Amino acid sequence: MSPVATSVAAGNALLASLPAAELERVSRMLDERELTLAQTIATPGQPFDEILFPVTAVCSVIVETQDRRGVEAGTIGYEGVVGLPRFLGAPSSPRRTVCQIGGSTLFGAASDLAAHPDTPLADAVRRYASTFLTQAAQTAACNRLHPLEQRAARWLLMTDDRTAGAAFHLTHEFFAIMLGAHRPSVSLAAQLLQRRGLIEYARGNVRILDRRGLEAASCECYGVIRDDYAATMGMALKARREPVDSIQ
Repeated sequence: MSPVATSVAAGNALLASLPAAELERVSRMLDERELTLAQTIATPGQPFDEILFPVTAVCSVIVETQDRRGVEAGTIGYEGVVGLPRFLGAPSSPRRTVCQIGGSTLFGAASDLAAHPDTPLADAVRRYASTFLTQAAQTAACNRLHPLEQRAARWLLMTDDRTAGAAFHLTHEFFAIMLGAHRPSVSLAAQLLQRRGLIEYARGNVRILDRRGLEAASCECYGVIRDDYAATMGMALKARREPVDSIQ
């Protein structure tokens, strides 16, 4: 393993929030890895031998039923960490984690990173765990109580917050899993958002065209999740501010 520079580690916002000495300590335990679209990162019951800190990759935690149907419980991007159970005293999780958007991530041995509960890293991870619980609870309520178009807008905003600005790849099948809905219904919701000029969706790629309009189209759940993260972690998720080009 080749330790990463602190400037590279700071590409993950949770790590960047650490005191300089702690960031340097943790950086020495990390290496870089590219995740690919739909790659399985953790399976139910599998021990978390590694802790991952996404940089440009975005991951999804998926709850599955016995008949292998699934729905997303939470999204993890540059703002968080994959492997929360190890920091909370559990060796594994009953949920599956997959790569939602391919990209770079930092990883290290769980036995090193989660070994001591009194480090600044462990404290930051526990605070992040609180925000992830809020996200999971709000997502469950949203999927049960709000119209599909609002849920789609909320999910797209959350994903946009965690990407570097380029259009992200999204199949209708994967979108349906993320929202716990049937594929035809999700396709219709995406078409409605596109007709309103809020997004562009072509060849399996999505780009946000009108972020303010998409926020207005979303339910209150997006704001609850965003604001809880900012209040708990003391920093805001960065919304994309790059020029928008067509993906046609």
